[in-house]
Amino acid sequence: MELLPTSLLASQAMSSGRDLASRIRSYQPEVLASESSTPNQPEAMHICSEQPHAHEHSANFQLDDLADALPSSFGKSPQQRRRPLRSAAHDIWYYIRGAESYKQPDGIDLDQVCLKDSAYQVSKPFTSFTRPTDQYLRCTLCLKTSGRWRTWRNRKGGITGGLRDHLEADHGPTFYAKRRAEGLQPRNSTTTHSEPTEEFTLDGLREYIARWAAIDDQAMSSVDRKEFVELLIYCSRSQLVLRRRDIPPRQKVTKAVNDLYLAERSKIIEKMKNARGLISITSDLWSDINIRAFMAVTAHYINEDGFLAEHPIAFRLIQGSHTGTNLGFVTLDNAANNDTLMRELEATFRAQDITSFGQVSNRIRCFPHVINLVVRAISDALSSAAHEYRAAATAQGVVLDSLTEGYLAALESKPVEKLRSSVNAMRASGTRREGLQETIREGNFYNLFVNELGEAIEVPQLQLLRDCETRWSSTYNMICRYITLNPAIVHYGIRHPSANIPVVSCKQLEVLKDICSVLSILHNAQELLSAERTPTVALALPVYETLLHTLSQIRSTFPELSFAITRGIEKLDSYINKTHSIPVYALAMAVNPCFKLNWIDHHWDAPAREQAYAAVRAQMLKYAQEQPATATLDVHSQAQAAAQALGSGYARLLTGGLTITRASNPLGQPENNPYITTPTHVPFNPAAAELPPQDPMGTLGTQDMGTIELVQYWRAHQYEFPLLYRVAMDVLPAQASSVSSERAFSSSKLTCTRERSVILPENLERLQVLKHALQRRRACVGRAEQSLDFMEHIICPTDESDDSDLSDVESTDGYESN
Repeated sequence: MELLPTSLLASQAMSSGRDLASRIRSYQPEVLASESSTPNQPEAMHICSEQPHAHEHSANFQLDDLADALPSSFGKSPQQRRRPLRSAAHDIWYYIRGAESYKQPDGIDLDQVCLKDSAYQVSKPFTSFTRPTDQYLRCTLCLKTSGRWRTWRNRKGGITGGLRDHLEADHGPTFYAKRRAEGLQPRNSTTTHSEPTEEFTLDGLREYIARWAAIDDQAMSSVDRKEFVELLIYCSRSQLVLRRRDIPPRQKVTKAVNDLYLAERSKIIEKMKNARGLISITSDLWSDINIRAFMAVTAHYINEDGFLAEHPIAFRLIQGSHTGTNLGFVTLDNAANNDTLMRELEATFRAQDITSFGQVSNRIRCFPHVINLVVRAISDALSSAAHEYRAAATAQGVVLDSLTEGYLAALESKPVEKLRSSVNAMRASGTRREGLQETIREGNFYNLFVNELGEAIEVPQLQLLRDCETRWSSTYNMICRYITLNPAIVHYGIRHPSANIPVVSCKQLEVLKDICSVLSILHNAQELLSAERTPTVALALPVYETLLHTLSQIRSTFPELSFAITRGIEKLDSYINKTHSIPVYALAMAVNPCFKLNWIDHHWDAPAREQAYAAVRAQMLKYAQEQPATATLDVHSQAQAAAQALGSGYARLLTGGLTITRASNPLGQPENNPYITTPTHVPFNPAAAELPPQDPMGTLGTQDMGTIELVQYWRAHQYEFPLLYRVAMDVLPAQASSVSSERAFSSSKLTCTRERSVILPENLERLQVLKHALQRRRACVGRAEQSLDFMEHIICPTDESDDSDLSDVESTDGYESN
């Protein structure tokens, strides 16, 4: 069927359904062509004058049906047709003309231009003035009254608001007089900027702030923001009475944001030029409310004062390449498109004769993403774990008892999915959510909740959590929260049978507790290496190996889950094999006094050990001919808390397999486990000539991790071990996770809201960089140049925070919500 020209579609609003059908039947291309040439009408689509005869009947039939289906209210009344459109803006285009250049052309006679403008304004009716199609727009009143060539770019989208504000502010009397002469009504109060006439009082100030907060959907805490308070105080110091014309329009504010961004960008570039070592980056992708893909890039380095620093350097809709010999290591997740990104980066650098960057050797795989993949592998295999256990028992001639059969039956019933259904049902309405809270309050007051031993317990006042496939530890958190609130959920289900709340059985709850115990090991490791403020690449390999050992260890504790745990081990092992050939891990361990290369001696085979030593030796020889960088010996302990958290977290991880127990046996397991064996490795002692011994102090050991902050350690020992110090400056900024990018996404969600859903990508980047710089300057004065701590619960996992105020929050900062 041929498409209708837009001029015919526009005429539908003036015809009833039957009238439109008759016009369609008598439709002639040449007539429509003449209609499409009518002034001020949209340009018609080109229609071939010869239509295929075979499709004529079917086309007319479908168009008739379309006309018959139109509602009777589709056409507009005569009063509606006579009412001028607000978008016409004749009052604006009467004074705004098109221009070919942004600046005033050389040698132009301004008097002649003014005469032409006056002749243009009387050349046609007022309602015939429409938006010009020229590249630029020019104000005729500015030229006439002050001789100023005032222009704007004739961009796509809404522009009349800014032009109207200009005419009202700079040419108000003339503009309003013309509007009154043409019979135009005053603008609606919602679009005009009325000025207060009453005297200033504190009560009046509170009232105006309340109005602003209400109509602009501002949080009440906005008035406590330092910048908001400074703005009001700054305005109060004005010697002049501020008028509407003194308030800068959005275009000037946008320009001010851009100027501040450029200034901060220049400062960041200068700071990065003075970095003591290589600059590592983290990156990840995020989709905004309009499903636009953005890439956040954050730089990490040791600044000239010897402290860790980080800056968001890009937040791009279109991926861009970053060049330079100072680029160190790139932390990315495991998506296939990041493989392509690294290949393109390597090709770009090699085209510029930069051969030190490799797509494999300079890439760090985000540790939490790896752990999330392991969790998914275990979760996906749970449905087959019971079948595999029965098959193994049958093959060995073992007869399963009733308790084991009951456990396997509960495992086969997909308890995680039933738990998820129960959570969704309990969160289906506000009534149920509030009902659960009321049940918890009453149960705690009357001691209705008891544990397995019949003892009264108190259930915390929390809400259930949903999980999300792409949110780290969300399944673990969902299960843990459900187990905690299970007594209240059971009581609520009994008291409200009509709600049909799915409730897990006692045996299913036992299985869920065991699954939660397994996932807790991965959760602890994930939080451990998400501590962004402490360099954690040195912990990556030990944590990987410890996870493998612990998961292998707990297979005997949870034999029914052994198949699922094995699938997780296989997934983890596949990523560990990719890390042995990447030198940054060995370099990071070499400069960590708690590990050094002794750990590699005891855990890697001879070829891998040789490769690790060769990488360290090559970096040290690279700096052997260079002078050590100067450094300050200032004591700085910002990251000390994070270092202590890493130490205690690693200790918990090391002992996780020994302290974890089954839900059905809370007293624990025997210490001697016949299924656990510890491999024995012969330490490798390289010749002193191959790696100069700069380590008279020896290895401190993992028990000292909580007392060592690595950057501060190497500031204090830079003159004793100058070569290793240079290596430390290169690898300590490298991150084991892309938490900083996730943090940027969390912040960007507050910037790219529904109200600002059409924000330009370049403005989003400027706002993110500027916001980071201003927040750091406000809250981190005298501290290292690092981000505000949006993920303090990860950096300090030992702190038991009261999350009662956050119990209803479903997603962690930086992660995708349901």
